[in-house]
Amino acid sequence: TSTGVHVTGEVSASQDYPDFRPRLDFNFAVEKKLDPRIAYYRSGPASFTDKLGKVVLVGEDVPRFDHDPMTGECKGLLMEVTRTNMITYSTDYTQSSLYQFSSYEGAISENLGTAPDGSQTDALIGEGNTGRHTLYIKVGTSLSNSTKYSMSIFVKRVSDHSNERYCRLETASYSSWTHAGASATFDLSNGTEVTSASANITSGIETYPDGWYRISMTSTTGTVAAGTGFYLNITNSSGSSASTTLTSSQGLLMYGTQMEAGDFITSFIP
Repeated sequence: TSTGVHVTGEVSASQDYPDFRPRLDFNFAVEKKLDPRIAYYRSGPASFTDKLGKVVLVGEDVPRFDHDPMTGECKGLLMEVTRTNMITYSTDYTQSSLYQFSSYEGAISENLGTAPDGSQTDALIGEGNTGRHTLYIKVGTSLSNSTKYSMSIFVKRVSDHSNERYCRLETASYSSWTHAGASATFDLSNGTEVTSASANITSGIETYPDGWYRISMTSTTGTVAAGTGFYLNITNSSGSSASTTLTSSQGLLMYGTQMEAGDFITSFIP
């Protein structure tokens, strides 16, 4: 017909399919391995997601076959642009140096939960305080001026209390960002963005197994200063972090903090 072909019943066809294998197989999503004649190189450590949704860390020159973290479907050979994680201690939130983590009206608790890679990870917890529960990630002068950076971190609620449901990524308000204080708020009960990102930034959230999410935001630096960095805030549904009350058993598990030069995030760089 003028709109297409309509068939009732089955369609059969006689075709002569080849019964031999290709001499060089590039179907990486099915094979999940490289032909020994293919040379593969990559500098430095990296990660990928396996079929169970686990983040797997590997050394240099190890091929990565990435998977959808929720469906387990193989995406094939993971090939990415070269990036560097500007956060030196990306999974140890007790570190304090130029690349440091500090908290407001809360505390960093060590080894409180299981991370996406199966290790033990830290948490920002309330300690019974009412106020602004914030992790401040200060990167400092190692960044470049007038450059787009993408920030990302894995987060998970310590419990299922409603006070832990929302969190926000925000460019540190007194840092040297073109749009200081720009933010995006996320709902950790269903893996969605509660509010659209502020003007001139982009943001996103990815769902992982066992209640984990990877949240991200991209913004542009101005003239970089020592305090340049970003916040992870525990908030209410409107994104306000002014007066949240959290106990010592409530907060956010954290893992894989990353800041990289570019307008999109790549896989976690340990």
